[in-house]
Amino acid sequence: MTQPEQAEIAMRLRGTTLTDRGPWSLTRAELGTLVVALRWRRGRAQTAVDPHVERAHENITKAIASAYENDSRAMQEDKEAGH
Repeated sequence: MTQPEQAEIAMRLRGTTLTDRGPWSLTRAELGTLVVALRWRRGRAQTAVDPHVERAHENITKAIASAYENDSRAMQEDKEAGH
């Protein structure tokens, strides 16, 4: 996925309201864009954050990254099985 594609997806997702808990109906590209955005945001954090907020952010990041990895793994398994 290219950076312009990720930027377009990110802009589209800005208008979407995701609940704190799934299930979410996101495409693989949307999941990947969220993973990149969350990692970027985490890397940019310079100030102390409330521990509760930090834990929630970590849990959401892990859930999204896990969904993306599971989707990638399933796609690879399908490809290897010849589907």
